[in-house]
Amino acid sequence: MKKIIIILIVVFSVFLYGCEKVVCNAPYIQVGKDCCLDTDNNKICDKDEEFEESSRIVIIEKEPPEIIEKEVKVIEYVCSDGSVVDDISNCPIEESQPIEEVVEEKIVIPELLTTNEEDTVIEEVTVDTACISGENGGKIFFKVGTVPSEIVFQIKEAGGEYSDVFIRGGVYEQFSYFAICDSCWGTQIDFKLKPDKVYVLRVVFDQTVYNRTEYSNEHLIDTREESEYMTKICSK
Repeated sequence: MKKIIIILIVVFSVFLYGCEKVVCNAPYIQVGKDCCLDTDNNKICDKDEEFEESSRIVIIEKEPPEIIEKEVKVIEYVCSDGSVVDDISNCPIEESQPIEEVVEEKIVIPELLTTNEEDTVIEEVTVDTACISGENGGKIFFKVGTVPSEIVFQIKEAGGEYSDVFIRGGVYEQFSYFAICDSCWGTQIDFKLKPDKVYVLRVVFDQTVYNRTEYSNEHLIDTREESEYMTKICSK
């Protein structure tokens, strides 16, 4: 009987506990049979909000990048007609000017006197190519029957007049030498002729014994690049 009474007391106590009303005072709220803290009064337990905050994706807004303005230099071109463009290819195309035709000066070879003057004592006057003191040039040989008082070597260009280039004392026969150069020197050189010319040479004999002047035949001396005088190989 005593055991039955104890059991009834326990059952009654459990019943009373199950029927007990739960009261939660702010800042607490009731969740089921329990109270939990709700400090921001949003009807959600603070402990649940902490869990929610930890799983929330945080988006941080960044300030837009600073735009730095740079000074841009504009290159301009002035065309030959005075117009200004930003690209030289935009300049107007000039009309091509007619090319002046270069007319090469033609050298007219004069007709030569091939024989010595008649009724003179001139026996022979020849001109040949030679190397003189290492320079391209020529040698002149003359022979006369009477010793002249003076022998004059004369040169002229085509269409020009004769002028004296070398004078020597009288002898019966002898060689004389000339070099073809702008500037050269040598003990063997009697006179010089310029390159790229065409000359005519003659020898004048002053025969005072006969009171007259005698003239030899004429000889062409071509000092242009392809002439026989210039193609002869001479060692300097």
